[in-house]
Amino acid sequence: MLFEAIILDGLSLTTLRIQYIYLLFLNRRHAKKRESLGKSAVVLDRSMQKIKILDLDSKADGLPPVNAEEHVFDDKTDWDNEDFVYVY
Repeated sequence: MLFEAIILDGLSLTTLRIQYIYLLFLNRRHAKKRESLGKSAVVLDRSMQKIKILDLDSKADGLPPVNAEEHVFDDKTDWDNEDFVYVY
C-alpha cells in the first residue's frame, strides 16, 4: 500500500514536470513566432496580476504595451494566436 502511494506520487510529480516543460516549450515557440512577425518576443501577461490604481500601459516594466484585446474576436486558438501566453 505504501509502495503504491509512493509510485503514484512519483508519477504525479513526473507528469507535472513534463507539463511545465511543455508549456515552456510552447511559450518559446510563440516568442519565436512573434519575433518573425516583427513583434517583441517578450509579452507580459497582465491578466493574472492584481489590479491597482495605476497605469497598466506604463513602461515601468520596460516592455512595450500590448493590446490584450487585439485578437479577442479573431476566433483563433491558442496555437494560432501568437500573442497567447501559457500560464504555468
